[in-house]
Amino acid sequence: MGNNNSTTSTTTEGIKFGSIDSTNGKVRPGYYFGNNKLIYQGNQIKLMENEKNFQKLKYGYLKSDKRVFYQGVPLLSANPSTFSVTTRNNVKGLSKFPEKNQELAKLNSVLAIDYIGNKKRIYYKDHIIHEE
Repeated sequence: MGNNNSTTSTTTEGIKFGSIDSTNGKVRPGYYFGNNKLIYQGNQIKLMENEKNFQKLKYGYLKSDKRVFYQGVPLLSANPSTFSVTTRNNVKGLSKFPEKNQELAKLNSVLAIDYIGNKKRIYYKDHIIHEE
């Protein structure tokens, strides 16, 4: 989804990375970070003080050392140190409750997981759908 450090004014065929395509006004998809900036689909996201170590996780997720984002919006309760993304192929065994695994598999989508203490939380897009 683009270069990690594409927030400069480098232009290729009318596209300014991390910004708006000057030829047709379309926004480039994805996250772009560098030079103390974080941009998602052309919109700059205000950084927290000393926020760093940005890591793209795919499927619209990104995390820093302080926050987790889904499609450019911070997930306020997410734990960035344990947050990870999984696909529907890895749902089996995600929950210690077999009926919940069947329910999660039916979502046919990408899920994310984090841990707060001993509590596992499962996310669907930008919200928690299961805790155990």
